[in-house]
Amino acid sequence: MTKVQGEMADAAQASLGCTDPKALKLGDKALARNTGFNLIGQLLPFAIGLLTIPFVVRTLGVDRFGVLSLAWAILGYFTLFDLGLGRATTKVAAECFARNDLEALPKLAWTSILVQVVIGLIGAGVSFALVPLVVSSVLKLNGPIAVEASQTFYILCAALPIVLASNTYRGILEAGQRFDLVNYVKVPTTALLFVGPAVAVALRNSLPVVVTSIVLSIVLSAVVYALAAVRIFPSLRRLVYDGKMIRTLANFGGWITVSNVVGPLLTYTDRVLIGAHLSVAHTSYYSVPSDAATRLWVFPRSLTSTLFPAFSSFDELRATDRVSQLYVRSLKLLAVALALAIGPLIVLADVILRVWMGADFAVQSSPVLRIAVIGVLINSIAWIPFNLLQGVGRPDLTAKFHLVELPWYVGTLWPLVIYFGICGAAIAWTLRHVLEAVLLFASCHKLGLVFLDRYQRHDLTRTLAFVFGFIAASCATVVIPDPYIRLLLTAVLAGGFGWFGWNLLLNTDDRQFVLASVPYLHRCNRLLSSEPLQADDNV
Repeated sequence: MTKVQGEMADAAQASLGCTDPKALKLGDKALARNTGFNLIGQLLPFAIGLLTIPFVVRTLGVDRFGVLSLAWAILGYFTLFDLGLGRATTKVAAECFARNDLEALPKLAWTSILVQVVIGLIGAGVSFALVPLVVSSVLKLNGPIAVEASQTFYILCAALPIVLASNTYRGILEAGQRFDLVNYVKVPTTALLFVGPAVAVALRNSLPVVVTSIVLSIVLSAVVYALAAVRIFPSLRRLVYDGKMIRTLANFGGWITVSNVVGPLLTYTDRVLIGAHLSVAHTSYYSVPSDAATRLWVFPRSLTSTLFPAFSSFDELRATDRVSQLYVRSLKLLAVALALAIGPLIVLADVILRVWMGADFAVQSSPVLRIAVIGVLINSIAWIPFNLLQGVGRPDLTAKFHLVELPWYVGTLWPLVIYFGICGAAIAWTLRHVLEAVLLFASCHKLGLVFLDRYQRHDLTRTLAFVFGFIAASCATVVIPDPYIRLLLTAVLAGGFGWFGWNLLLNTDDRQFVLASVPYLHRCNRLLSSEPLQADDNV
């Protein structure tokens, strides 16, 4: 191993908190800093989406926007063809950094890319064949909108190999805790996912053109991720294929594949059922508030993106004090942060949707938004045990839980949609997340992955009690008809809970973690250099 490679490995190892006690302290700051990068990297594109989506909806119309929302759902469902290789690549790369084995990175990267491109080509062919069936039999579209929908889905299918291959480079950057670079790429390219459709609609009101703009932004992000990864880890320039690496990735990715197959079904079955049983217009009334609620996943995603490679890098996860500390602190901070965001959304859902999407959407969609954000809170907290189980090498458990949830979800979704419409779909979606959270938390405790005394030491029980008390109080104010009174109550409730949470629920270490999550961007001139961040850059 060269001197430069050794320094790169040492820096990555230190950022992950895998060395001496002093480095563990540094690891907390690095995780906080990277969480801050991730949060900013997701909030900025979300803000752009808030501005552009209303224009796209009004220009396309609710029926055609319903097709576009399904196209976005299909992009999420592309994880079906990933076979867990993207997640497996991140885990194996994190293990390589932890043991200073950077020589294994080229074999890992190029083997993963080759396999994913082949899988992507096969998946694209299968998807092409299914497009007519989906348009005519599932969505029951006909006329000009059916033609546009078919062309839209064909374009998405063609992009599948690129979507899958881009996961490899991004996964290696994340495993090396280079979330600064990941977000420098993600912010502009993700913004294009929203700006592109708005520009395409303005220039030519055509769904295929809109989706082409989305695909171009995906291609751009894939290219830039590759350039950044090769720039930071020069060894990736070596084209090396290792058939044995396929087995390593498959051992972890096989169970991830089960989750990738079942997960999108759990996520998007509600929209397909609403479109088939009610109408495509109802799909829009449901998908807009549902998507808005799930944007709150920026909080757990920002944190768990850094936690997963960190969990994966530890040599021994079982019943370690370090893992318990990260686990419980993450639960506590997530609960408080999400409560502050969700409380006002519950109280002012109708007002927000009226200003954002218009009076019609406010009437139809505000109940969905209120129900969905509660499900998001429960699910977001469950992201911590989910990533811990996969980090410890037990993706089989998370996959089995998804298999258990699927019949439960479909069994509750169908009658609730029939009797309560889109509100019933939101209720079924929330109940599914309750079941998932119970299974995940129970498994972490049963496997002995977490010290239970940490709950008491970090006041997690008291924190959760106040969080759900605040949510209940927010729900109670919905019955007040005057929006200005509700706005005043929201300010009082959120302000009081925020002060109480910061001063009484969070301890000194928790507050330091939050403050450290603000990225220090004054070292930008070093970020794109071939040398890694030094230890003092991560604090």
